[in-house]
Amino acid sequence: MGIGTINPSSQLELNGALPDVTLTDTSGDSYVFGNNNGTFRIRNTTDAVTMLEISPTTHTVSINNGLMITGGCTGCDAVFSPDWELESIEEHETKMYKNSYLPGVGQTPEGNISINVFEKVTGILQELEKAHIYIAQLNKNIKTLEKRLEEVEPPRKLINLDRQLP
Repeated sequence: MGIGTINPSSQLELNGALPDVTLTDTSGDSYVFGNNNGTFRIRNTTDAVTMLEISPTTHTVSINNGLMITGGCTGCDAVFSPDWELESIEEHETKMYKNSYLPGVGQTPEGNISINVFEKVTGILQELEKAHIYIAQLNKNIKTLEKRLEEVEPPRKLINLDRQLP
């Protein structure tokens, strides 16, 4: 079916200066799908908020109010499992500096490339979880060393920095 054309090239084709399509559900919520000077937009007619915008000139996709990705997370929270073999801080450091990227995230080439955002976010989350485990380990080590230091040398009084020195 063609609107604004006598020879549609697809099952539904709208032709015009700036054709819009409005979809309204039975509850009265309406969404407008349209072209705004070459930029495709989906907006809610209730508050006129643009929910999605795809710009062919800037090659960007803008999403209002967040992005939800559906799929299974592989490895999320796995680092907390007793079966997880967590490498030492030194081993992780060696890999990180040798390869110039976080091991769980992998290399991210620069430039106009496609990346799997879901895999990157999963890797970033896993690296963050490992970092927190390392922080907890380091904190325990610091507490142990502080206790040992107190046994060897009694705690000193803190200097009052507000007091004027002669």
